[in-house]
Amino acid sequence: MPVQNGDILRVTTHMNGINSQDIQNVYHFQAAFETEQSDQDVANSVGGYLAAAWDHVYTRMSNEVSTSHFDIVGLELIDHKWTVTRVIGSYVWTLAHAFSDAGGAVTDGDAVLLRFPTSLPKVTGKKYLYGLGNASVTESQIESSPLADFVLMAISLITNAVVSGDNHLIPGLASTKWEVFVPLVSGVIDSIIAYQRRRKAGVGV
Repeated sequence: MPVQNGDILRVTTHMNGINSQDIQNVYHFQAAFETEQSDQDVANSVGGYLAAAWDHVYTRMSNEVSTSHFDIVGLELIDHKWTVTRVIGSYVWTLAHAFSDAGGAVTDGDAVLLRFPTSLPKVTGKKYLYGLGNASVTESQIESSPLADFVLMAISLITNAVVSGDNHLIPGLASTKWEVFVPLVSGVIDSIIAYQRRRKAGVGV
């Protein structure tokens, strides 16, 4: 079954942590298609979107961390809850460049925090990015040069993913509070290292 115009997708990325953790982040998209697109073409577009974003910061991330795969599902709002109605597939997550900082990573739980405000009140996307190299941090502050790289990453993450021609995937959030999909409109990078508790599998995505 192809992906149709207006479909809401949830993408869950999986990274291999230094201590064999499964590090997850979640992305949402809405299809803005002139014509339906195949699952594989959509997956290729998502893979390219992720590769483009992470290529800005691969030199800042510990080489002890690696990408694994990403899962794509379709969502629908049913009884006031975003519900998985179709499993599109699981795909190998390949980057243009492997993470390459050889100086060790910041402590587990420490992360770069990217925030993505939307046009709806109190609806903000967040990405906690695991695996930052020690060389990018001084006294809990991210150095100016890596910070600039994460700004470029944030810009990339709010940019539509092109599937083909005028068929795009719009990055955003599936808001439970407002029961709508809302696009991301800007990105904010915190210069101070954030902390994210990951006490059990699946928490902190």
